[in-house]
Formats: sequence, C-alpha cells, structure tokens
Amino acid sequence: MNYDLMGDYRGEVWLSVTKSSGGYAASGGGYGYAAVELIFPGEPGETYTAVGNHRARLQMWDYVDTFPREIYYYDNWYFTSYEAQNIYQPWYYYFGSPGNYVYRRRDDIVSAGRTHDSVSTTSLADDINFRTVSNDVNSNVANFVNGANRTATVNLNGASHPVCGDNRTAFNIYVNFTLPPNAISIYDSPRTTISNFEKQQFSYYPPFYFNNVYFTQGTATMVIRARQADPSKPDKGFSIRIAGGLSGGGSYSGKGRVNFICPSPF
Repeated sequence: MNYDLMGDYRGEVWLSVTKSSGGYAASGGGYGYAAVELIFPGEPGETYTAVGNHRARLQMWDYVDTFPREIYYYDNWYFTSYEAQNIYQPWYYYFGSPGNYVYRRRDDIVSAGRTHDSVSTTSLADDINFRTVSNDVNSNVANFVNGANRTATVNLNGASHPVCGDNRTAFNIYVNFTLPPNAISIYDSPRTTISNFEKQQFSYYPPFYFNNVYFTQGTATMVIRARQADPSKPDKGFSIRIAGGLSGGGSYSGKGRVNFICPSPF
C-alpha cells in the first residue's frame, strides 16, 4: 500500500488452501504486509488449491453520540467504489481514487480483490513400487499387487516352526521395494510406520530397519520383526508407510499392505 495512505488504511492479506477431497489444508494471513506463506504436510494424490484475498482496513473512525451510537469509518480515498467492480485478479492494477473526499461507511473492511485465478497443484502419488514380501519361517514369497491397493498376502501355513497360535515365536518379514530414481535417503522410524496397532493380531517390534539399500539401483528391503500376539484381533496383517528424501529437495512416500494367512481355528 502506498506510504501516503498508511495513516488512513491498513493492508491485509489472507490465504486459504483447500483440498480436492474436501476441507482446508491450511489458512492464514496478517496485517500490514503483502505476503503470506503457509507450510503444511501434503498427502499423495491430493490436489491443493490456494486462493488469496486482498483488502484494506479503514483506520479512521467516528461514532454517533445518540442511539444506536453507531461507529462510522472514513474511506477518505473512496476505495469502497472498487468493491462493486469484482476485481478478481489484483495483479497489475492500482488504486486511483475517483474522488478523495470523506466517504463514511459502517464497516472498516474494504475488499480490494481476490485472486480468482487460484493456483492448484497435485502432490505426487506413491513413488515406491512395492515388489515382494517374504518371511523366514517358510520362505514363502508373495508379489505385491501395485496400484491403488498395493497389497501382498503371505501364507504362514506349513512353517518350519509354528507362528500361528504361538505368542512366543517371532519371525522376520522382508518387504522388498523399488525407490524413485532420485531418492537419496530413507527416513527412519517413526516416519516409517505401521498403523492400526489396536486391531492387529500380530505384534511388531520397532525400530524397523533396512538392508540391501542401493540408491543407484533404487532397491531396498525393510525388515520387520513380528509374532502373533492375540489371535482374537480382526486384523491379520499390517499397513506400512515408507518415506524418504529426493536429491533435488522434497520427499517421496509409498503405502503398502501385507496380509497373513494362518490356519483357523488355531
């Protein structure tokens, strides 16, 4: 805002970011400056739309002594005249008042425009290609079904030592996956997470670790220690999230699901 106007007006900038799935991802703003920066975590496959609002707040005011004792604000440069012009792209315009006389209004906020040409961006879908999963009790290897589900099912029947119905015997799970080409790191736990603990038959022992990590080839293996703790729980398996950093900045992530087959009843 022009320096000469600062005594009569105060600038405001507000920014809101909405998600394609509904609701707000972030919002914020402030007074007296013309820039707002919002930082928030993104979800894979989500589209975010940022819309900015620009306005002036009137500084000078007066009130009526008699009932209802209303406050009136002075719009000395008559910026109110611009509100009816539907200024949706306040990029290259400037305020040249049609008349700098005292104009009174009840509200102290004058809308100065809205960035109708909002900016949208879609976060990357899962970058990790889950390939196979196996365990060390029967060496059963299962292929992941990639795409929307990214699931694999491991058969624990016929194990060389029992794991189904035995809450003492632990075993290892090996999840093999392919990284994006410019991956340079894999985040350690807890950013690498297993979810839905309270409903799971199996217990898992963090920290989970990685071996056979080759960033030049883009391959790695996640090793998880598990045992069947409570066969009465409904969830036979786990959901997993793996994330890491990229060489040009930013990050990647991927979600997968591993299901177990145990004989029933145990």
